[in-house]
Amino acid sequence: MGASFIIFCGIFTVNSELDPNLGIHVSDIYEGQNALVEVTADSSLSAKVNVKLDTGNTYQVNLVNGKGSTTISGLNHGSHTATVSFAGNDAYKADEASATFTVKEKLGYSLGDTASHFVWDLVGFWLLIFYTDIYGLSPALAGVIMFVGSIWDA
Repeated sequence: MGASFIIFCGIFTVNSELDPNLGIHVSDIYEGQNALVEVTADSSLSAKVNVKLDTGNTYQVNLVNGKGSTTISGLNHGSHTATVSFAGNDAYKADEASATFTVKEKLGYSLGDTASHFVWDLVGFWLLIFYTDIYGLSPALAGVIMFVGSIWDA
């Protein structure tokens, strides 16, 4: 902790605890990806620190020579805050740092099926023309055939 010394007519305190200079970095990710939480500190610090998310989950990170990381999965889309905290020890005082990151929603969920729908809608359109103009069915009967096929496919 600290030590007190008496020198001639005065008293002063020497604080022997160092600042660990905690840092935390989390890159933005897309939903379904894992978040890599990187923690940095003074290069001579080797200790365990806690990383707490705004979701309430806490993860323990082992710092070796001032560096450590952990992977977090299953985050919902939106903005999140990760806070790293160090309780302190004989050499370093307690410290805390925070970082905000975003889990982005994937736009491509619905786009993967768009091309096939586009093609099959065109086939259905031209199939109606074939049924009525080439094959000679009434438009009502051609519509019923397409309707029954759609229900059957569902």
